[in-house]
Amino acid sequence: MRASPEKFAPRERARSVLKNVPAPKLTKFEQLLYRDDVFFPAETGVGGFTRYFLGSKPAINKDFEADDNVMRTFREYLNKHNVRYTEPEMAEGLEWIKRKIRQEVFMSSFGQQEGFKVLLEADPQVQKAVEAIPQARALYQNAKKIVAQRAGEPVEQP
Repeated sequence: MRASPEKFAPRERARSVLKNVPAPKLTKFEQLLYRDDVFFPAETGVGGFTRYFLGSKPAINKDFEADDNVMRTFREYLNKHNVRYTEPEMAEGLEWIKRKIRQEVFMSSFGQQEGFKVLLEADPQVQKAVEAIPQARALYQNAKKIVAQRAGEPVEQP
């Protein structure tokens, strides 16, 4: 027995929602930070800044954020390692830089799983998927109701 196309319609709608969410593009400055080993270009390691920062033995807990003091240390690190930047570049990438610092610090301090959590918190595709959960639930309930009606079964109300 072949599956009817409407059986897969909710799944296809969910996929099409996520296809329309583009992955964020790195700015030239953000790419430079990877090239100069300030940050590690993969999710499973830490770059030079994180090693430098954690080498100073700061107190790290799960509430850690890249605050003004951390950003001051970050700027010092860039200057010390001759990584050239402008203030407009820094301002444009500030949220990404803070998130990347937090992700690498969490990965180094609390393990890979915690680092991935930080990475996913700001992932636009993950955010869109979370927003789509209520819609997906409603589509599922509707499909379940249609199947029950076609089978002549009583329809449960949620």
